[in-house]
Amino acid sequence: MMSFLSNIVSRLVAPRVAAQPTAPAVTDDLASAERSGKPSSSSRSRKSRDTTEYGTGMELTGVVSGIEHYGIFVRMPNGESGLVFQNAICWPGENITYSLGDKVDVMVVGFKPGRGLALSIRETRIAAAFEDYANTHRVGSTVQGQIKSVMDYGLFISLAPGVVGLLHVSAIPDIKLYGKSSIGEPINVCVVDIERNTRRVSLELG
Repeated sequence: MMSFLSNIVSRLVAPRVAAQPTAPAVTDDLASAERSGKPSSSSRSRKSRDTTEYGTGMELTGVVSGIEHYGIFVRMPNGESGLVFQNAICWPGENITYSLGDKVDVMVVGFKPGRGLALSIRETRIAAAFEDYANTHRVGSTVQGQIKSVMDYGLFISLAPGVVGLLHVSAIPDIKLYGKSSIGEPINVCVVDIERNTRRVSLELG
């Protein structure tokens, strides 16, 4: 009898163990992040790798998977994620917008382990712009450009969006005549050489 009563008492006074809440399952929020246009930190970390199969200079077609004020995220063919900063999307003064799911041509311009690929849309446009310029301008033609920058070894001349030529100091009577105030000024130059492989245009004063 005493044993029976002891069992009942022990059951009544025994501390209750609260049920442990079930930990929420880790879900793949990449899809929801892409739909909202804001990739989550987890989706970015999954897509950022310590190694990549893409080398600098490679051109590929990806899909816009996220949109932020500082740039767009692009999902590559192998599932990796890369970032195109705003200044690598278009020319200064342009306003190009993209939507989720848009296909874009990008060039790999860098890679940092743990952070992923650095991409550029503008670089692919530069390649196309240079090819177009080379096809429509011949050596010996005189064109008008704008002084883009002044260096000790010459002037960089903007010839077209994405196309810059070098007016070497050896072709300038007095480089000291040009300074920071000269940037943006028009200048007539003559095309001396066009190197397609290196995308270089050599100039002399026109």
